[in-house]
Amino acid sequence: MQIPGIPGAPYRANPTNGLLQKYPLPGARIYKFQVMQGNNSNLIRRVFMETRSEAWVELANQTQGHFHFRWSPVSRQINFDRLSHNFVQMVNHVEGHNEISNKHELFKNVVNYCDERHENAFFMLPLTFCVKVTQDKLQQSLR
Repeated sequence: MQIPGIPGAPYRANPTNGLLQKYPLPGARIYKFQVMQGNNSNLIRRVFMETRSEAWVELANQTQGHFHFRWSPVSRQINFDRLSHNFVQMVNHVEGHNEISNKHELFKNVVNYCDERHENAFFMLPLTFCVKVTQDKLQQSLR
């Protein structure tokens, strides 16, 4: 079976899960990947399917733990505690990244860092306001 737009790439449908999978090259190592549904998941899946250097096989069961790479649009879909220490498993998120990727958490961390060193955080950061809004105060403000 040929896939349009991918000339010469041999694919077959897996009889157990119906997913299209590439025929492995003789002697090639097989790598297993999972793509969780979400933002850009089809693009990520296509990149893996078009990779010619090694054979990538998509796992249909997204709870299966024996994978080499798991792509997820959000980190909460990745259980970092269950990643294997016996073989290489990669994911597209860094555990605890919220401390630097959330603007409020990044601000708090930089301020704490500077306070410990007796430095003024606002020499590095622009003037920043962290506003805490509760649902009842939001409703009152909207009236």
